[in-house]
Amino acid sequence: MRRWTVTHGVPIDPKARRIAIEQPAVPAVGRKRGGRTAVLPRTGEPVSVWDSGEWYSAGDAGGYDAGHLRFRLRGKRLQGRWALVRMSGSGAVERPPWLLILTSL
Repeated sequence: MRRWTVTHGVPIDPKARRIAIEQPAVPAVGRKRGGRTAVLPRTGEPVSVWDSGEWYSAGDAGGYDAGHLRFRLRGKRLQGRWALVRMSGSGAVERPPWLLILTSL
């Protein structure tokens, strides 16, 4: 599973761009179970689930490798189409930053 940290929140304006930093992959984490908050399996750190729903690819399957991933979200809070675009950096960066862009509602 791939995941990103988005600085300054998810854009809700098509003109806005947000930096998204790809994070190391972790196993899927469930929501509250039996009244407990979900935790990361290895570290035991609590996990906050901000939104839940489904995502759908809106482009070709090789979009991630090419540095341009388009997708649609159907969540309880967020709905619409976004794109993640890898920024080209100078030098070898372990995890290059991406831009998260709202493409349409």
